[in-house]
Amino acid sequence: MVCIQSNTTNQIIFCGRSKTINLKVRDDVYNESSIVIDSINLDTEIPTVTVTNPDVSKISKVAGKDTASFTFQINKDFSEYKVKLVGNISATHESGAQIPIDNGSKNTSGEGDFKSSTITTVTIKGADLESAGATTDGKLILKVFVKDKNGLWSA
Repeated sequence: MVCIQSNTTNQIIFCGRSKTINLKVRDDVYNESSIVIDSINLDTEIPTVTVTNPDVSKISKVAGKDTASFTFQINKDFSEYKVKLVGNISATHESGAQIPIDNGSKNTSGEGDFKSSTITTVTIKGADLESAGATTDGKLILKVFVKDKNGLWSA
């Protein structure tokens, strides 16, 4: 599918993948430039997070049972990630509470230049989970959100 729309802010919205752009500009007295040609690849695929190796299914604040860890990997290069406590699996990156690192949790967020081959190990401490809002009813879940290089967040 190819669609081109112009909006009131003089932006053109392209639908589809690979595009060749031909541009000619004209000033207010109709002097025209020569045509400039360039190609772009529009990536609209959101990143997919694969979580593996969870070592436990629940934790507490009691020593010996106060730590959980898991790994995750993304299907494409990415620039940011965050681990949040959310109410349901369809929650977006804007909802829920970020897991803090005050009590020893590790790798609950990050920014940088990450390759798709990056495997990140996250460690969650029970006290950090509680401070993020976890309750004993088990109705909240941990979810990893990732932003790719194009600014698209995982679902």
